[in-house]
Amino acid sequence: MHSNAIDITLSGTFSIPYDYKESEDHARLSLDLWENLPASICERTYQHEKRIITVQVEWTAVVELLRQQYKISSLLHKTSRISQQDLAILFKTQEVPCRVTISGDTAIEKGVNSHYQSFVECFLYDVFLILNLSVPGSADFYNVGFIDTDKSFKSLQLSAYYLELLSQDKSPDWPKAKTIDVTQVEHWYNGIHRPTAQVAENPVESALFSLLHICRSRGEPGDIVWIFYGFESLFKTRVGENFSALVERISLLLSPDEKQKAVLRKQLRKMYDFRSSFVHGGLQVIHPMHHDGLDDRINSSYGNTVQLSIYGTKLLTACIQKFAMENWKSISFPMTICADNIGSENAEK
Repeated sequence: MHSNAIDITLSGTFSIPYDYKESEDHARLSLDLWENLPASICERTYQHEKRIITVQVEWTAVVELLRQQYKISSLLHKTSRISQQDLAILFKTQEVPCRVTISGDTAIEKGVNSHYQSFVECFLYDVFLILNLSVPGSADFYNVGFIDTDKSFKSLQLSAYYLELLSQDKSPDWPKAKTIDVTQVEHWYNGIHRPTAQVAENPVESALFSLLHICRSRGEPGDIVWIFYGFESLFKTRVGENFSALVERISLLLSPDEKQKAVLRKQLRKMYDFRSSFVHGGLQVIHPMHHDGLDDRINSSYGNTVQLSIYGTKLLTACIQKFAMENWKSISFPMTICADNIGSENAEK
């Protein structure tokens, strides 16, 4: 048995969402999650080409940083008298030690870090999904990545912004985020996703990959396409299939009341029309500069895209959370026939 290990440095700006006083409860939940990480979030094992890869990440420094940020943010909501040194902690770049060990029957060549880094990247994607399905918005890896041998920085650009809004929303809007025990989420996730798989192998995994694409975006029209792809995978509807069928299946899963269902239908219709105009033509195309100082129409057009993406991502995340809570791998919608015989009314009399 041959074995080789290499140390890789992770680096990034870690934070918990605590921008507003109203988000205190969510910030506390996020911090509690980080303070009580199960061992499997610190070490995960992968199998690839008859080799066993173990990724170990030491999160201790990150947890301590988040504790400090929580205290400083709490003070900021009470007073403006915060030292510059304390304020700097909110934006501090934290290095995180990581070790990758690869074992196998054949010799393992030493060389560039990229092969090792790919397993660390798999690890971070897994942790991102597991934590954010447990407490949405609790793990933002947008500015988290690797320091390479040439000292360059590769960021994952995995943003939890939309997921954070799902948890922080204090309005009566539906759906609301759930908080799920992280060990339950991880158990479910491990049954859905085969480690290192880069092509989805089941409908729920397709929805998870779609969510990751959305989290790597910057509010692009394509987000709506990914959102619908996630829905169509989870609910096994075909592209262009009856719009009402999707509304009914989501309603069966999430059980909205009549008012919530009316909003669901209205918002999904807006998203459906937006996707059609984007795919088939008719959507106002925005310059990639996104410079509202040159053209203030950007705000309206871009804002519409983001608002639809926010609602769609909240809805998709709520659906995936339901699968995780129930430990489901798939669902089906069998068709039934209900009929009344001629003359049944008279027979009842």
